[in-house]
Amino acid sequence: MDKPPIRLEITDDSGFLALVDPDAYEGFIGDWDYDSIMERFQREMAERRILVWGSGQEGCWTVAVSLTPSTVRGERDALGSIVCTKGRLLVTNYESLTMAAQHNDVTVPQPHELNDVVEVPPGSYRCRVVQMSRRAHNWDKAQPPEFVIELEASSDLEAVWPEVPWADDQQ
Repeated sequence: MDKPPIRLEITDDSGFLALVDPDAYEGFIGDWDYDSIMERFQREMAERRILVWGSGQEGCWTVAVSLTPSTVRGERDALGSIVCTKGRLLVTNYESLTMAAQHNDVTVPQPHELNDVVEVPPGSYRCRVVQMSRRAHNWDKAQPPEFVIELEASSDLEAVWPEVPWADDQQ
């Protein structure tokens, strides 16, 4: 029997969300700017340690994480791959990633993000990110999730994202 999706509430003050292997991601840069952090994201995406995407706006998003693929359709979707090294994947935001980039002693997950860690068996995963709605709901629990992340264990990896999907689509 399939487990129901895990429902998370993720704040987003900059218009970017991410799925990251916190045990492998190398986030520290030091003195960074937008271009250098985007380069870091591209490098880490090429290593399959993170997937970063634009959300379209700032807000509070409900994200459902499922270990079962589906045919759900949303306003847009992206298919990529990520490797989980120690059984943890974190759903996070740009703010958390920039704190890790700025400060060598800050790692993800940060203490306030411990509930946003999803436990999965170590291995490689095909990851489908579906944006169901481009409007953040500000945590109206009666609403369906705005994002669905589907993880499917697979040794058949998708092409590396050459850039952050939907990064230029901030409203």
